[in-house]
Amino acid sequence: MRFPTLLVFALLFLATAALGDRILLRDGRRFEGTLKSKSATEVVFETRFGVMRFPADEVVEIELGKTPRQEFDERWKGCTSAADFYALGVWADEAKIKAQARKAMKKARALDPEHEGANRWLGYVLHRGRWVTAKERDRLLAEEEAADMRKRGLVRHGDRWVSAEEKARLEAGLVYHEGRWMTPEEAKRAQGLVLYDGVWIEAHRARAQTHAAVVFEAAGTQGHVFLGPDFALAGPFDERFLAPIGAGLVRGRAWFDERFDCPSGIDLLGGRAAEFYVWGRADAHYLDSVEHLISLTTTAPKGWTEAVKRTHGFIYWDPFCLSSARVWGRPQEDLAGHCYHHWGHLLLNRHRYDGRLLPPWFDEGFAALVEYEVHGRNAVFCLGSPAAAEHIGPTATTKVETVFDTKLFRRGIWRETLITALENGDRRLTHFDHLARRQFGELSLIEIAMSMGIVSWLESRGEGTLERFHASLRKSAPRAPQRVLLKGAARQARYDAAFQEAVGSGWRGADRAWRSWFLEEERER
Repeated sequence: MRFPTLLVFALLFLATAALGDRILLRDGRRFEGTLKSKSATEVVFETRFGVMRFPADEVVEIELGKTPRQEFDERWKGCTSAADFYALGVWADEAKIKAQARKAMKKARALDPEHEGANRWLGYVLHRGRWVTAKERDRLLAEEEAADMRKRGLVRHGDRWVSAEEKARLEAGLVYHEGRWMTPEEAKRAQGLVLYDGVWIEAHRARAQTHAAVVFEAAGTQGHVFLGPDFALAGPFDERFLAPIGAGLVRGRAWFDERFDCPSGIDLLGGRAAEFYVWGRADAHYLDSVEHLISLTTTAPKGWTEAVKRTHGFIYWDPFCLSSARVWGRPQEDLAGHCYHHWGHLLLNRHRYDGRLLPPWFDEGFAALVEYEVHGRNAVFCLGSPAAAEHIGPTATTKVETVFDTKLFRRGIWRETLITALENGDRRLTHFDHLARRQFGELSLIEIAMSMGIVSWLESRGEGTLERFHASLRKSAPRAPQRVLLKGAARQARYDAAFQEAVGSGWRGADRAWRSWFLEEERER
């Protein structure tokens, strides 16, 4: 149907947008699309090329197409069967006139109650040969389940079907755990939990908190405890100071676990959370805690208690892992590095622990590398004091007399320092056997850097390399308290075997290989 232009203009004020409209311009061009709007000055028309705007005086003719609803009404009159109405419903659905689509689908279902397409479109589901609503299906299923459960002698308790006996026990407040009925408190304890300060927590966490209170009392102070997954960090500091250190310990454990096939959690640590104590500038707190802490291990030699009172801190890992460190004339921030460094010692020495000890260069190099990996610098270096030299736990200090500048380590550039020494052929970079014979009290800073480099090289050789090397050293370790095989032939045979198992070459080849790798690796950084 065609309208004179002025009549079309009048109608357009009342009409909604139509589909399938056509427009003719004075220059003869025609467009098909949808009329969007019309005013006295402009016609807006949407085509497949986009929205187009035409001056009103350029429009000669507008032909309005049928709306989807008009076309639906016409098609409806021609439908006679369920199939016809279903097809009309599909068309209306695609034309996005949902109400008309539903009308057609309901008509199709009324003519044929078993029509699958119409039923599914309307949301019906097939249940035991009948088309029902999903809600009705769920009700029927629930009734069928209830009948079956009652037939089996079960009764309802909350959202579960249980036996009459079980219901009675549940209503009495009992819980079923590990094959028997018990009170909730008994079940908590059976899960390894204990009631601490009104809250059920893991036993090792409660034990650590309880012991920290004892240590604070011995030290004559009060403090806070930060609990990690496998450690407790305690000291006369608030949580804002302790929490970042705790986060670093978590990172250090994750780094260790990626490189060793070891028991998880506290299983590696003797079944007890590792305890880290950090003390501030009041040295009396550290000193007053020493006697109690040393009394917890039987591995400390005579005189060791007095020796560690003259150090920055100490550790032991038998019967459980413990670290204690104080500020003592250095920046307070060094306590974080001290904890990370001690964590490296504790984890490495607990792994495959059999009472024998690891060689000093490997022990110290690994601990220093853990500290570096956690926060990108090194502030702590472990040396053996005369009284503690035979003990499994080294003591620590940052006062190291050497021309290998400690400031470089504190700034996190030990790698650059070591590569410079390698490139210049620094004679202090002795061959590996000289390093392997060093006791804790004999390691220099440049030898600690060498040790870190060797451990880094082993770690770079792929998964399992450090594990194999560590396992071989454990098997060939001398009896405690000895750490170093003094006879050269036996010592060299030991490292030939360890390097052979780890990287496929003897100690001499390994000594050349780590140096070459380190130079090449660092030049690429």
